[in-house]
Formats: sequence, structure tokens, C-alpha cells
Amino acid sequence: MSAHDNGGPAFPVHDPAWLDPRTVAESKRAAEGMSLRDYAAIHLPTGDGLLSHHAERLVGRPMPRPVNGVAVDPMENVRFWIEAEMAYRFQLADAFIAARSKA
Repeated sequence: MSAHDNGGPAFPVHDPAWLDPRTVAESKRAAEGMSLRDYAAIHLPTGDGLLSHHAERLVGRPMPRPVNGVAVDPMENVRFWIEAEMAYRFQLADAFIAARSKA
């Protein structure tokens, strides 16, 4: 579980028995629903303007680059940018929740 304030449930189910859970854990998960932090990260604007040096700071490692003229695996590059995008979105979500709690 994240140390971040997740904003609470975005879509709580008030009667998880309606979903016919098979275990207590499944019932708890159904009652909580998706967190507001998750929902915000999905729906906030994308980081289309992210530059590689910003992405590297978000991800915490260098962007994959060709070595000795040999290109990197294209999927490695895709994974890097997806990770950068999600880190960016979760930072926006955290700022959204922090601002929301001050209002």
C-alpha cells in the first residue's frame, strides 16, 4: 500500500454482499472500490510535454539510448515512457488530493 493519501474510495460499494464476494478480503476490496488517487491519475491530463530529462527524474534512471550505434529494444523505450507518464500522473493526482483537502 502506498504511503500517499489516496483520497479515499472513488466508487465505494455500500453493500459488497451484492457483488457476492467469496472471501473477507474480496468483500473489503469491493467495498473500497478504486481510490480517488487512482481515478485522478487515470483521468488527469497526460505528460505530453515531458522532456527526456524530466522523464529521467520522474523514473529515476536514464532513458534507454543506443549503445555503440546499436538501438535499444523498442519495448524498453516504451516501458520507460509509460513509467514516466504514470509517475507524472500520480504526482498530479497527489497535488489534486492535497489541494482538495485544503478546500
